[in-house]
Amino acid sequence: MKPALAVGLLIVAALAVHSRTVGAASINSLYDMDRMLFEPHPMAHQYGTRWNPAPAAPPPVAPAPTAPVMSPRLKVNPGPAPNPVAGAAPAPRPVAPAKTFTRRLAKAPTRGPSKTKGAGGILSEIRVNYEGAVMGVGIGLSTGQTDWNHTAPGNGDPTSELTYDDTDVFSLELYGRLPLPKKFFIRGNVGFGIGEIGDGNLRDDDFNTAQVLTSSTDSIIPDTDLFYMGVDIGKEVAKFDDRHGSLSLFAGFQYWREKHSGFGVFNRLTNAQTTSTTTPVIRNEVEWKSFRLGALFTDKVNDKLTLSADLAFIPYTDMHNEDSHLLRTGLDDLGPTPNVIMDGDGYGFEGEFGIAYNFASNWVVTFDLRYWTLMSDGDIVLGPNSTTSSTFPLNDLDTYRYGLNARVNYVF
Repeated sequence: MKPALAVGLLIVAALAVHSRTVGAASINSLYDMDRMLFEPHPMAHQYGTRWNPAPAAPPPVAPAPTAPVMSPRLKVNPGPAPNPVAGAAPAPRPVAPAKTFTRRLAKAPTRGPSKTKGAGGILSEIRVNYEGAVMGVGIGLSTGQTDWNHTAPGNGDPTSELTYDDTDVFSLELYGRLPLPKKFFIRGNVGFGIGEIGDGNLRDDDFNTAQVLTSSTDSIIPDTDLFYMGVDIGKEVAKFDDRHGSLSLFAGFQYWREKHSGFGVFNRLTNAQTTSTTTPVIRNEVEWKSFRLGALFTDKVNDKLTLSADLAFIPYTDMHNEDSHLLRTGLDDLGPTPNVIMDGDGYGFEGEFGIAYNFASNWVVTFDLRYWTLMSDGDIVLGPNSTTSSTFPLNDLDTYRYGLNARVNYVF
């Protein structure tokens, strides 16, 4: 009995193993796990899946309103939703519209100073823009001379020579300099006389063909009117002396005018005062319009002290001079004033040698030794408004002035 039972159990176990193997094979052939996990459902295109939602249907278009527009605060009840049709797929849930960046782009930040920037920020920008700008006011003491001579046929060469000498003047000067991009700069000055020191002198000499004096007189000049102005544009072109020194080149324009008034006549040949010193006898006004080319050298000795040399060559200057002989106004003489007119052109030189001392924050005092000289020739017209008007060559007309200037400057 026991052997028969054992054989039966073995047969049952064998059948169970065979049945499990066949079932596993059927499962592997009919239910592939990879396909079941990764292949979409056959109706996924219609209903979607949780991994791939169905595309959203476009929102329904609202009918045109037939009633007046209501306040935005009121909510409109759209009414009950329509009953779904039997057998139809359920309507998909509306999808929220995608976020846009229109608002962010519309408010892109703009360049420039912010409105919230305080006064300190604005002043800081101005300080950067005007860094190195200079404004100054100064006084000067100078002396000068203007002389001219001409030659008339049948007389000496020169025939007549007038010299306005020792014309000492106190002057007031305003100065400014503004740095520009790329190491360029613009600078300018304007000055005018504010007083005289003592009297100048006019000497009027006439010569015959043998160059012998036929007349020689002196007149005092208690009044000299000085005015000048100029503007230069330049650029720093080099650094030297371990970057403590610099060289700049510039070009500019200058206007320079001097007026002299003479009183009295003293005859040097007879040693006699022929006309009182209270009587005006002559006026002279000379104008120069000059084109300048020059170089500016600076050398910073230390944090406080700077030396400079400012040199200019004037390749062209236009001269106009009006001389008024107040005792010779008859129509048969020199006629109405101005009764001696001169025009010409020439050249000249100008130089300034200075020292600057930084005595306080942003404050600099400068001392300059200045020398200007201009020379010209041209034509002279005697008695342009008389019945005896005549024109002769102007041999030369020269003006020079030199002196000392002191100026206080504020450096931005």
